[in-house]
This record gives sequence, C-alpha cells and structure tokens, in this order.
Amino acid sequence: KLTIPAENPPHEIVLDFDMPRPKAGKLTVTVVDGDGRPAAGAVLDGAYQAMSSYFSPIRTNEQGTVQLVHSLDPLVLSASTPDRSQAAVVRLDAEATEARIVLKPTATASGRMVDPEGRPVAGRELTYGVRVNVSTKRGGPFGYHFGGRTTTDADGGFRLPGLVVGEKYEIQTEDDNRYVSAKTTPLAEGPGLLALGDVLLDLTPPKPYVPPTPTQVT
Repeated sequence: KLTIPAENPPHEIVLDFDMPRPKAGKLTVTVVDGDGRPAAGAVLDGAYQAMSSYFSPIRTNEQGTVQLVHSLDPLVLSASTPDRSQAAVVRLDAEATEARIVLKPTATASGRMVDPEGRPVAGRELTYGVRVNVSTKRGGPFGYHFGGRTTTDADGGFRLPGLVVGEKYEIQTEDDNRYVSAKTTPLAEGPGLLALGDVLLDLTPPKPYVPPTPTQVT
C-alpha cells in the first residue's frame, strides 16, 4: 500500500519490491552426431547440483531436440545413443535456456579386480559413474551418474562400456552396508578400448574407533 500525506507531500517516493526468482525455466536441447546431423532418439539424462531437484530421462524427437521445463539449478547433462556407442556430457549453469550436445564415440574400459594380496575379486557386482557434486560446498553430498553396472568374472575380469571421453569415472561396490571405491578411476582420452590392468579393491573392514588415552591426548 502507498500512502501520500496530504500535508507537505514529498516530491518523490521510492519503493523497492522483492521479485522472487522463478523455480523453473524452459530449456531447449539439441543433440547432433559428429557430422552435425540430428540425433533422433538420443537418450538425455541429467543430474542437478541441488538437493531438491531430480531429472527424468527423456529421448530426443526426429529433429534431435527436446524442449523441457527444468529446475533453475546447475545441471550436468548427458546424451547418448541407445546402445551407448556415442555419448557426451555438458555442464549448464542455472540460467541456461539452450544447449547443443555433439555425440562422440565412447570408450570401453577393461581390467581385473584384485584384493590387496593380488587375488582376483570374483563375482563382485560393480557400479561405475561420473561423480556429480550435489552442493557447491566443499565436502558436500554427491552422486554418481551416466555409468552402469557389471559383475566381475571368475578371474576378477570386468568391462565398463559407454565411457564418455574426457570424463573421470569411479568404480564402487557395496559391501556390508557400505560403499567401497576401487583405487583406479578410469578416464578415457580417446574412444575404443581402455586397458586398466589390475585394479585394487580393498574390502578390509574398517577398524573400530578407539578413543585416545589421556597420555595420547597430552
């Protein structure tokens, strides 16, 4: 409400209004192949860098485009062919309204999972993905995306298909209600086969916490 006094009214009245920021906006994504041709049926998947937002996978139309309403939060976006032989990852700021993704041939990592004694870790289910920080704060929550699952064979051998060139992947397994990361983080510098060799996975249970004695504290 604005009230102008009847006596001695001011020459000018300044009022500042707080305009709430919208929670969502429109985003147009265009996916093309290496020759610039529309990639129809490409799979889009994303991960918001915010706790309150979730991205649902979607496919491009015949023109290789998708128009969607997205949360106005930083977004890591992945596009791939259905067989994941070609893929790419882009990072968008919160205010982005357009994105163009150029698909490139992917890599496949192979290796042999071993324990600290060099013995094969057989029949172990593995997950792999690109780490995306949910928060910009150091030490904040994070998740793994754009990867998949596989299981080691009798000799500990495994393959990780669909790796985006230039992206670092982390390999994990669930053991006794905790997630354990392998010591190797695959990063393909080009398409094709990436040989990892022996990959260490230490499933040794963590030692229980023992509080320091008064002598150790001093």
